[in-house]
Amino acid sequence: MEYLAKITGEQKEGNFLKYDFVDLNTGNEDYFYHSQKLNYISILAGRLKLRWDEEQRVNFWQSFEQDINSYVEGIKLEKVLNQRLDKSNRVIEELANKKIKLTLQRLSELEQTW
Repeated sequence: MEYLAKITGEQKEGNFLKYDFVDLNTGNEDYFYHSQKLNYISILAGRLKLRWDEEQRVNFWQSFEQDINSYVEGIKLEKVLNQRLDKSNRVIEELANKKIKLTLQRLSELEQTW
């Protein structure tokens, strides 16, 4: 079975680690077992492949692949967007505090364009 999933927790159960996850396509919560600790980023979703064990009636881990490159690119993009937002906010604040001098001629020109 394959899921687009996010791992939400882990705990030790006997000789195995039990991992809780959310299927992002359905919103259903489930779990699987693995004999070793998985290396994953908890805030990043990934493609989860599980194997169903008929005898024990549980899911066992096959693979969990996360696209770390898109995560890193997202962080870089977020930094750039935050910098641009900060710059825009500074410009807006400067303009809001700036006093505008209007001459009668300029006011007359503005009045004609309305």
